[in-house]
Amino acid sequence: MDFSITAKDGSARVGSISTAHGDIQTPAFMPVATAGAVKALGMDDMEALHAQILMANTFHLHLKIGEQLVGAHGGLHGFSSWHRPFMTDSGGFQAFSLGFGMEHGVGKIASIFPDEVTGERREQGKAGGDEGEAHRADGGDQTHTIVLPPGPQRKRPEPKLARVTEEGVRFRSPFDGRWVLLTPEESMRIQHTLGADLILAFDECTSPLSDKDYTATAMRRTHRWAQQCLDAHHQALASGLAPDGQGLYGIVQGGAYEDLRRESAKAIVGMRTQNGIATDALKGKGMKEEGCSGGAGTMCVPPGFDGIAIGGSLGKSKQDMLAVLDWTIPLVPDELPRHLLGIGTVEDIFWSVSRGIDTFDCVMPTRIARSGHLLLHPRAGGTPRNKFRTSVKLARWKASTQPLDSHCGCQCCRHSMGFLRHLFMSKELLYYRLASIHNLTVILGLMSEIRDAISRGRLLELKTEWMG
Repeated sequence: MDFSITAKDGSARVGSISTAHGDIQTPAFMPVATAGAVKALGMDDMEALHAQILMANTFHLHLKIGEQLVGAHGGLHGFSSWHRPFMTDSGGFQAFSLGFGMEHGVGKIASIFPDEVTGERREQGKAGGDEGEAHRADGGDQTHTIVLPPGPQRKRPEPKLARVTEEGVRFRSPFDGRWVLLTPEESMRIQHTLGADLILAFDECTSPLSDKDYTATAMRRTHRWAQQCLDAHHQALASGLAPDGQGLYGIVQGGAYEDLRRESAKAIVGMRTQNGIATDALKGKGMKEEGCSGGAGTMCVPPGFDGIAIGGSLGKSKQDMLAVLDWTIPLVPDELPRHLLGIGTVEDIFWSVSRGIDTFDCVMPTRIARSGHLLLHPRAGGTPRNKFRTSVKLARWKASTQPLDSHCGCQCCRHSMGFLRHLFMSKELLYYRLASIHNLTVILGLMSEIRDAISRGRLLELKTEWMG
């Protein structure tokens, strides 16, 4: 893979990630295709929506069907008939959710945060469910204390189904009950077989209730695992066991602590494979060479990660998340693409893009569609106050003969809100498809507007149009 920047507006940038299955124009949003497909939608729908890349879930593909069967189809692209780029996560978050997530009673991690306990992030939270995104962006600083809501809201912790050791994560499969060991090398092997264009290093995502000492221990273990992933990936590229040009992203952790986040960013950005690989082996493997004098047999040290992802659990509020970005992004070189894991609300996209984030993945658009919520463009009444959404369950839509957004043009907006409400209340499957198409139309359309605005030097103007 390769990344280039074509325009900037302040810290925001328009760029292009080149992969074997096409270029990704950034900033970009990745719809989540957990088991290789976006729920309720076909790949023809995704093409019509102009989705550039999908995020698939390594944990679910490995346990539900097995990467060998996917590989027998030619990888995710042949298996799913999606011939544009894929990214896969490492499986680390889902394994975490079976461990500390259950022990701390935080299946939906975001719901414990008192500042936004009923906010967007509760809907984005995940615990290895049927459509879990890779990780969560974190927030906070050293002075923040994360507390549970008072009273009966705290449930008795369930037994952990996962244990983290230096070797990896051993967990009981939620699908068939067998014990599985997931190590950094195994995560790489699985992702190589799945054949996504972009893959993520294996990491430990701590609970937001973990103290600083444990967060630091887990972060440094994540760094050691990252080194193992980097070595395994470059060895696989050199030996032909990984797809040519497959890009590996390292993940910055550190919880809600500024010093840990900075330490992690410096470690991941500065990491280099410890395998000296001959120049001949590098040729044709999509690997950039660093410090090589050239010539057959010349030993050199390949570069580090191809991109940087910001992961972990969310802090107490949106301000916490933005603080993490402010700590981390300045430590990531401009030439590396930056991915923010598990984030996808309108507000978060604007704030993150303006700080220099390039790509996002999130289940939010399709998940809230299935629960009866449709996203609103500002022209249709969307504001930060209503979280750019409306509920089809509202009584005012029952007799409505008008579409949600007459200027939208998606399949959903060809129908009246009265019809859509009827479909949802009747549990008709058509509703889920139409609502998912609409919500992705809004988010993917927003990304297109953002790219155009950055190119024209008017991102602030666009942000004002949306956010007020």
